[in-house]
Amino acid sequence: KFYPIRGGVEKVMYDLMLGLSERHVHCDMLCASTEDFPTGELKINDFAKVIVVPTKIKVAATMLAPSMLFKLRKIANKYDIIHIHHPDPMAALALFLSGYRGKVMLHWHSDILKQKNLLKIYRSLQSWLIKRADLIVGTTPVYVEKSPFLQHVKHKIDYIPIGVDPIIAKDNLVDEIHMENKGKFLLFSLGRLVEYKGYEFLIRSAQFLDNNHKIIIGGKGPLGETLQRLIVELGVQDKVQLI
Repeated sequence: KFYPIRGGVEKVMYDLMLGLSERHVHCDMLCASTEDFPTGELKINDFAKVIVVPTKIKVAATMLAPSMLFKLRKIANKYDIIHIHHPDPMAALALFLSGYRGKVMLHWHSDILKQKNLLKIYRSLQSWLIKRADLIVGTTPVYVEKSPFLQHVKHKIDYIPIGVDPIIAKDNLVDEIHMENKGKFLLFSLGRLVEYKGYEFLIRSAQFLDNNHKIIIGGKGPLGETLQRLIVELGVQDKVQLI
């Protein structure tokens, strides 16, 4: 996926790398750049580094980094396990072309639902990846139990819930938010501003709320300006705030 971290899959990858490396397990993260971030190697600690390759083109809402193919092929045999996160066609193709013969762990974050044309092209590679994986883990039991693509491989499926670091509220900021919205019922949503998160529908729902309710959306992403325009178009500026 991408670095610097802006989305959920990237955060899961980073947390796993950090957690393993802090336990003195060598664990590196290979990913593509975003926001013109410099490419190369970024040392995290004595047991982990982030290897960033350039992102070049976008096809069917998928960012492609062709140099990932060559980079993984060059370094693959240094590792006992390669941990692939799905959906990520670029990573799957890189693994397919790498010549790697070690253990593969497949992290199933979701099925490909929207890009149906892409799936037609990718499906054979996805099937290979499912067969190639020694272990497939979902982020919830529902993802792996209900996915139509995983019904024939239940013998090698498990799940690992997504963990989060303890969050300590900054009391002064909490007080400011409550003072600004005194007496209102607040709904807060935090995440990357991308289409599949459904923020459009959350904003549209504000039309049916009275003035005693307020929706606050935190996060960054490609839909930031689009969602802000939608708030204005619907006339719900008093009920929805992007921060």
